Amino acid sequence: STWGTLHFGIKRTMSFPARAFVQGHNGGGMPPESALVVAELGRRGIPFEVLTTEAMLARPLPLTRNDLVVGDFDWTRTALKQLGVSMPAPPDYPECLSGFLRRRVWSSTLGEIKNYLTVGDGVGGAVFIKPLTETK
Repeated sequence: STWGTLHFGIKRTMSFPARAFVQGHNGGGMPPESALVVAELGRRGIPFEVLTTEAMLARPLPLTRNDLVVGDFDWTRTALKQLGVSMPAPPDYPECLSGFLRRRVWSSTLGEIKNYLTVGDGVGGAVFIKPLTETK
């Protein structure tokens, strides 16, 4: 469905998402984040389908670029591959979303991180570490 005026007064004329495909688990469950997305899709009247990974692999999704795909990394990677879209090179956080990460992102080595946490400014703190060359 086409969105009208949003809370910020921005007028949207395109229909995104036209529909959504959400990853579910065998037995009907899904992660809490996915359940929140499904509830919001229902509230907005956007059609959605909940599928297991096995179902998606058995029958490729009828995806278009107007569809929303909600799932884990492998689910999303498979959907992008079906669309012919290559995965972005890491780090793949869009700069415009950096304020929502709630953490500083920088490149370092394990030795530098160890030093930072034991004798540097980060003593007693915590650091989220993610591989630089592989998406996760």
